[in-house]
Amino acid sequence: MSKNPDGQSRRPLGCTSMGHTELVPNHLENVCETSTCSEAIQNNAAVEKQSYTSAPSGPKTSFDGVPCFRENFKKLDLSERSISVLMKSWRGSTCKQYNVYIKKWFQYSSQVQCNSCVPTISNVLDFLASLMTEGCGYSAINTARSALSGFFIVDNLPVGQHPLVKRFLRGVFNIKPCLPRYGTTWDVNIVLEYLSLLENESLSLPDMTSKLTMLLALVSGQRCQSLACLDIRDMYIEDDCIVFRFNVLLKQTRPSFQVAPLVLRKFSDSPPLCVYSLLKLYLKTTADIRGDTTKLLLMIRKPHNAVTSQTVARWIKKVMTDAGIDTNIFSAHSTRSAATSAAKSVGMSLTGIIRNRCIFRLKLRPFNFFYARNR
Repeated sequence: MSKNPDGQSRRPLGCTSMGHTELVPNHLENVCETSTCSEAIQNNAAVEKQSYTSAPSGPKTSFDGVPCFRENFKKLDLSERSISVLMKSWRGSTCKQYNVYIKKWFQYSSQVQCNSCVPTISNVLDFLASLMTEGCGYSAINTARSALSGFFIVDNLPVGQHPLVKRFLRGVFNIKPCLPRYGTTWDVNIVLEYLSLLENESLSLPDMTSKLTMLLALVSGQRCQSLACLDIRDMYIEDDCIVFRFNVLLKQTRPSFQVAPLVLRKFSDSPPLCVYSLLKLYLKTTADIRGDTTKLLLMIRKPHNAVTSQTVARWIKKVMTDAGIDTNIFSAHSTRSAATSAAKSVGMSLTGIIRNRCIFRLKLRPFNFFYARNR
């Protein structure tokens, strides 16, 4: 999650702010300290990975936040269906992150015997300081701040907007700066030279899948999540390009920003590196084993289901290792900085990189901070 210099998340604060302070009334001690709540906190790691557009196929346990906070909405006489939508305002991956620190908060409040549902600013700051003592850095403590801000109001402000909390986060940053993971990046030409030795027509399905995945990552600059979400139902094949549209929620999807289509153009100068022709060959090769699966990338082994972002990352790292890139230093996500830095080094404008790789809105500062690297 991106942060600004004030230690605040760049996502809209309305996502975690509560409009009514009566959501956390003073008589919640009994609700929050029950064994049911404690057990639910520990069991909330199972997050429902169901799309918001699909109907449930059977009984599943979904992450609804800590149950005692759900009870707060009920005290406002809200309907169950409206409460369900409110609890879905946090995405599954966000809930996984937040649940860690909500659990730690209840453990802390039990140890110091403070009101876990109506904390003081002193309680909040001491809790954040305890995380720092445990070894947490700026990013982790800022995540904890966001988690608490979604449920608690102190001095008529969400926790994350309190001046002392903002000042505290600045202090954390000065003590444990949140710096970019990579100071340099790897040379994409090393991987491209390796891939050019692999003739498309003679590839086995595992090798073809790995090669296609790596070319998609380098050509598009997309996250592993985005590659795993590519769907042939939203694919359009033209004479000189293949276009994918994203009709699912991605990490960068938000109400004010729609992810641009992914355009994969034909590259006739080097047929072994042409993602257009390799993709068409992959579709032909997997036609008989695809079945009802509409996601582009399939598992190599039966039953050939759609892949997860973790599988995509593993395939990318395999190609990096085979090409001679040190994966002990660079992760699969580093393809984004490697590809965009290579594009910048050959003279492509920032506008062109952003437009062709669907990375940001047009902003120079985040590109230079997160992606532009020297080899």
